[in-house]
Amino acid sequence: MGPRFGRIHVEDAADKAQTAEMLASKNRQIAEQAAQNIAFMYSLYESCKLNNLNFFDYINDVLTRLMKGETDYKSLIPCNYKPLPKDDGEGQKEAA
Repeated sequence: MGPRFGRIHVEDAADKAQTAEMLASKNRQIAEQAAQNIAFMYSLYESCKLNNLNFFDYINDVLTRLMKGETDYKSLIPCNYKPLPKDDGEGQKEAA
């Protein structure tokens, strides 16, 4: 039976409260994960700065190496990272 004369059934109010709580809980989880992700990225950025690396070149190279199957993960952290020689377009590798 629907509400009469503006009254709200107890079940409807409880459902709405439960839905609002579930949504708030999910939003908190998303916000916490986003905060962890941005903290990781800032930390990585600062590590690149401390090791005199261009952050965007570093990220591009590391992601490329990972997609090609790189498994020596310790060599990819900023303090151990060595850029690969760049291809000059004629099949020759230039020193980075």
